[in-house]
Amino acid sequence: MRNTAGLRKGGGRPKGAQNKTTREIKDFAVKFLTSKEYIDSAKCRVLSGDAPHLETLWHHYAFGKPKESVTLDSNVPAFVLRLDAGDQ
Repeated sequence: MRNTAGLRKGGGRPKGAQNKTTREIKDFAVKFLTSKEYIDSAKCRVLSGDAPHLETLWHHYAFGKPKESVTLDSNVPAFVLRLDAGDQ
């Protein structure tokens, strides 16, 4: 059992409340990323081919990310690698 003698109850932020610093950083990021200067800069980088990752991200936001799937071929034999302590 945990010894809770001498611990204060109640201090700190309420459960579920966001950290003030996190909120300030988010507010800054939103203002920065929605500023006319940043949007113009991003547009120029995409059009010049200097930001292909940003262009891809915008496509995903606009049209949805394509479904990714993995196909397993059951005809491929499985291999087991065995390592013995004596083999080096």
